[in-house]
Amino acid sequence: MASRRSFFTNILRIWEAETQHSRIRNLISGGVLMRSRMESIQEIQNAYSLVTDLFIGIVDEKGDSFTPFSFPQTVEIGASTYIQDRLKEIIPNSCHFEDSLIYDFIPGLKMYIIPFRLPFQRTFFLVSGFFLEEGTKHEVLNFSGKTVQDTSLFPLVLQAKEYSEAAKQKKLRQLENACKLIGQLWAAEHERMQYQKKMREMKETVHFLSDPQADVDSFLTHVQKRTDALDFIGFAVKSEANVFTVKYFHSGTDRSMIGQKFMLGEGFLGQAMAAEKFQIWTDIQEDPRTHFFKRFGLLPSSLFCAPVRLHGENKGLLFGGSFHRAHWEEFLVEEFKFLSSLFQSIYLISSLKNQINSQRIQWFTMNEILRHLANTTDGEKLLSIFLDMSMYLMESPAACVVFRKNRLSEQISFLSRGMDETLRSVYQKDLESRFFTKPFHAAPFTKPEVYRFNDQWFLEYPIICQEHFYGILSVAVDQPHPPQKSKECLITLANVCGISLAMAENGSEMNREHEFYHFLIDLEQYFRPDILHHKRKAKEIARKFCRSLDLNDLFQDMIHYAIDLINLDSAIIQKYFPIPKI
Repeated sequence: MASRRSFFTNILRIWEAETQHSRIRNLISGGVLMRSRMESIQEIQNAYSLVTDLFIGIVDEKGDSFTPFSFPQTVEIGASTYIQDRLKEIIPNSCHFEDSLIYDFIPGLKMYIIPFRLPFQRTFFLVSGFFLEEGTKHEVLNFSGKTVQDTSLFPLVLQAKEYSEAAKQKKLRQLENACKLIGQLWAAEHERMQYQKKMREMKETVHFLSDPQADVDSFLTHVQKRTDALDFIGFAVKSEANVFTVKYFHSGTDRSMIGQKFMLGEGFLGQAMAAEKFQIWTDIQEDPRTHFFKRFGLLPSSLFCAPVRLHGENKGLLFGGSFHRAHWEEFLVEEFKFLSSLFQSIYLISSLKNQINSQRIQWFTMNEILRHLANTTDGEKLLSIFLDMSMYLMESPAACVVFRKNRLSEQISFLSRGMDETLRSVYQKDLESRFFTKPFHAAPFTKPEVYRFNDQWFLEYPIICQEHFYGILSVAVDQPHPPQKSKECLITLANVCGISLAMAENGSEMNREHEFYHFLIDLEQYFRPDILHHKRKAKEIARKFCRSLDLNDLFQDMIHYAIDLINLDSAIIQKYFPIPKI
């Protein structure tokens, strides 16, 4: 204990010798004083009590002790108790003063009361005494003997030294320096503790990124819960040209901001997007630009915004703020910048995951499409399946297709998903009036087009196969400028719809031709059984010929098909088998 007291005494001598405080700051920041915070404050207080030969204590605004009092000499327990009780009367009546003052503890027995504020804490008071005005000890003793009933105070008057005006000012400067030193110690320790806390939070956040289930929403939830300085945090995405929509928002259980829109340059959020850089606003309670939040009962005092860019393009805006902190310390600003960089990473990871999942879904869907094409010849059934797939792939609430089963038919069919009866009826009539009142021998348009109908956007594309127009595939979208991937997806699905309709149409024709082919064979067997024997011999020769040249079964079947028709007149073949391959 003696060595530690000696250490602090040396610190005080350095302090008194140097008018600049850089030496003390270096000692503090270097960790020399970093024991426990309260222990270090107590030792500073003890050391200054020895140097000044005065008792020293720190009390709060109510006069309650913040630290145990330090006495340079032994005092009676009764005197110590009286001092603490008396301070509970004095301090509340003096706490409105901002400057140091000299106060008569009892008439003639004086003490110092020095208000000071610990960083990030309320105001405290350093109290110190006792001393007498020069030449007043005899007078104070006589007066105290007549008026003071607590005899334990008499030794305090006897021990008190008389100070000249210069001595009083010197002691005051020493005590004010003690307050500064304690404040710097408190600030350094607070900064150290904050740093350790933030390091723990950052480690937890970085560890959170390694979670395979982590995504944008869960990351924002994690940050808002872990960061005391943030009362809310959100992320807005680009929804239209120069329009952004709040997609994620966390403020306890409040989600009221989700779905709200702002334009580029509008309010704090729009200005941050326009500036394309990290920005901080403080003390904004009265700023009119907070109206965007106040509409939902949110009253931010400070705000940060960080644009999120991906592949050189603005994708959205990360924003967060406090309802209670009008200002942020520098370390918090740096923390928000760091969180913004982490969010950029999590957004990139989430985007890559979404792309991979989207590609996986597309591959799965195309596999299903091919499987249905191979196993199903019912064109209308295939289109129903493709409607469900289009809604799934494009995350759409509704889709429909208007078409002719046969390109030469006048009958128009309509299939839909996700539409109520009213919308289905009127939109069908609208599509028919635009695309089926006049003949289209080719595509009415060559790129997907957005069409607004009854306050709903639809992305439309013609169904074409072998340059024949069959109909229109339409999928509901949430904006007039859907992303390119949605357009590409619609083109693919429309092309598949065209193939399925063409296959169904060709399948019907082939079934009719197949039935007529067997009808002719049956007639020939009935009227010309002699020819059947020659055809069988010809097929056997063809089979051996194909085998010798290692030709496949399909080629062999084609030769057999030709042998069956070889004795028919070419005019009959052209009339009843119009397909060019026959």
